[in-house]
Amino acid sequence: MRKIFCLMLCFALTGCASMHSPYQIRRLPQADVAAFKDFRKQNDVTVAIKVLDQKEAGAVFYVPLQELGIQPVLVAVRNDSSKTYHFEKETILPRPLKALEIYKQRKLTGSLTGEGLKLFMPRSWGTTQEEIGWNVMFILFSPLLIPSFMLSDLSEAQWNADFKRDLVKKEISDGPVLPGTSKQGLIYMSSKEVWGIIRVELSDPAGSEPLVFNFKNELPAYQVRITQETSR
Repeated sequence: MRKIFCLMLCFALTGCASMHSPYQIRRLPQADVAAFKDFRKQNDVTVAIKVLDQKEAGAVFYVPLQELGIQPVLVAVRNDSSKTYHFEKETILPRPLKALEIYKQRKLTGSLTGEGLKLFMPRSWGTTQEEIGWNVMFILFSPLLIPSFMLSDLSEAQWNADFKRDLVKKEISDGPVLPGTSKQGLIYMSSKEVWGIIRVELSDPAGSEPLVFNFKNELPAYQVRITQETSR
């Protein structure tokens, strides 16, 4: 009974804390294209990418995107030529996921919801000593639990609004890359598709052949082990 008491109190307190904690907007680091380890250069145009590991992604997003099956990739473009090129995420292969698509498919949910209250409700209102003790504890602590469940929907709505804003703001924008300018931001790829060849294309509005940049991303050692263990 003492264990059940402690469990209820723990859920009540951590539930309140997690649902009332505001979503934290974290800064996307900006770096010169030449500072990237993996970059390609053609016709005085440089493109670089960086697949963020869990630690790096955690410094950028409050939500662990990898656990949602999303791999953030930092893309940077610098145009030192005299021509204007056009960047568009739709031309990247494998095709990135759009920020709004991620938001619609993977909305966040709070640690406790209205359904969670059922976990604490007595299964029967019996007359044994243990059942009576359980019933009394539920009655005593339900005022502590119920406000959290009632507020969870509001908290989730605010979290999701902030999550959506964060995804969209950090996503690299489509558009022209004028001479002497640069563009930088994130693309979001499926964790299953990011390992291999990533193809970035810049089109020439004047009609010349597009510039194509290919990047090879090898599966990290820890991912190789996971893949091998899963296939057994």
